[in-house]
Amino acid sequence: MDCAGNGVIEYGGSGTYTIVLNGFSTLPNLTVSGTGARVLPNIDLTICNRLIIDGPTLDNSVSNRKLMIEGTMERYNTGAFLSGSGSNATVTFISSSSQTVGGPTGDFIGANGFNNLEVIDSSGLSIGVNGNIDVNGNLLLTYGIITTSATNNLSILNTSSSAVIPTGGSATSFVNGPLKKQIVNGNSFLYPLGKGTVKGHAFTITSTTTGTSLFT
Repeated sequence: MDCAGNGVIEYGGSGTYTIVLNGFSTLPNLTVSGTGARVLPNIDLTICNRLIIDGPTLDNSVSNRKLMIEGTMERYNTGAFLSGSGSNATVTFISSSSQTVGGPTGDFIGANGFNNLEVIDSSGLSIGVNGNIDVNGNLLLTYGIITTSATNNLSILNTSSSAVIPTGGSATSFVNGPLKKQIVNGNSFLYPLGKGTVKGHAFTITSTTTGTSLFT
């Protein structure tokens, strides 16, 4: 099974069970439906076209593996996503075509937020219309531009000053638009910002507010 076809594998029903893929690590399309939870297996997975979470919980918190999304990752109705934890629990948007996450195809915020979010896309990743994406771990700016706006939000909730890798982004990977970041009083954060296709100058905010605040 690979990206050459357009077949759909659907795991439905009720209750909680582990998805069995019999050695496959690349799927054209994956849908989880019904109720309960679908536990991801202990392998890194590549989804070529669409990953649809519609009803149950898609649980990556057991094995904490990588999900590589070459198309879209969508969440509807009562669908939930448990992203897992640790350095390996990463959702990577990887493509040579433009990709979109959040908004009309479902937001990933709060309990449904991403642990680590990575972009490897020469055409860029955009936050969807009126969309909201939370990153609880690290934002990995490996290659490609993430486009946001005043209403299409990307928030890093990790308070670490090194929550973006590489620190401050790079000339080939940064955030084109606003970025929200949790900063602890007394700490600083170098924002990985630019405009259009041009990386901006170094821009650092140091928090002087009490406690932890979300800065844009």
